[in-house]
Amino acid sequence: MKYRLLAALAAMCWSSAQADVRGLQIEDLVRMERVGAPLLSPDGKKVLYTVRVTDMEKNRGVTNLWMQDLSKPGKEQRLTTTEASDAEWSPNGDAVYFLSSRSGSSQIWRLPLQGGEAQQVTDLPLDVDNFRLSPKGDRVLFSLAVFHDCKVLQCTTDKLAAQKQQKTTGRIYDRLFVRHWDVWADGRRATLFSAAIGNDGKVQGEPVPLSLTLDGDVPSRPDGDHEEYQFSPDGKTVVFAARIAGKTEAWSTNFDVYQVPADGSALPKNLTADNQAWDTK
Repeated sequence: MKYRLLAALAAMCWSSAQADVRGLQIEDLVRMERVGAPLLSPDGKKVLYTVRVTDMEKNRGVTNLWMQDLSKPGKEQRLTTTEASDAEWSPNGDAVYFLSSRSGSSQIWRLPLQGGEAQQVTDLPLDVDNFRLSPKGDRVLFSLAVFHDCKVLQCTTDKLAAQKQQKTTGRIYDRLFVRHWDVWADGRRATLFSAAIGNDGKVQGEPVPLSLTLDGDVPSRPDGDHEEYQFSPDGKTVVFAARIAGKTEAWSTNFDVYQVPADGSALPKNLTADNQAWDTK
């Protein structure tokens, strides 16, 4: 009798345990936090990184910045509570620069690590897609999607507003690409700009275009980022990669490397015109 009772209790416990067990669901994968973009501080003592979580109700991912003091494992510090990405350290490691849409559009912000609120560095009429800070922290490179026949940024803003007012939706394309993933080509090109940072920590005046004379995207679409352009160590020169579009962009994999003064005082110079150094065909 005793053995039958023990067997019955064991069966009940096993059945209860099985009822609580379930397999891994797709929702579990979606809800997992994703850590990425680690970046060491200039002194090598801290690491900056992003954490992406999924807002199930809004059906979108939300990314924020975190920092870890490498001398204190397990004591992570969250730096932002409003979505932020594409971060960079200041040259002396006393601040973090990042992209955020907290002002209503994607702009560059600066967060001092000794305390205080984040300060807006750019206040442009267009979204900043990606950026890179100069080695001295006195200038910034960034990419904007603009129409290449526009001389000032407001011109692109006005053209986009005019497009929304059109009652017709048809478009004419005379060359590829006509679309990248789920985004149709609308005539704009990703274009590299440069701007000086004033003593107040903000970019003032109209940014200087560095790649506006080239028929190509800098960085490349759809997945290019600030890894495709860089300052020289003294901050006076910029090098970037570009694929000239023309009529062959859809089947060309040739990227050339260009050099241009950081202040835009001269046109870009093709450093690999005879070598096709980045041709991966």
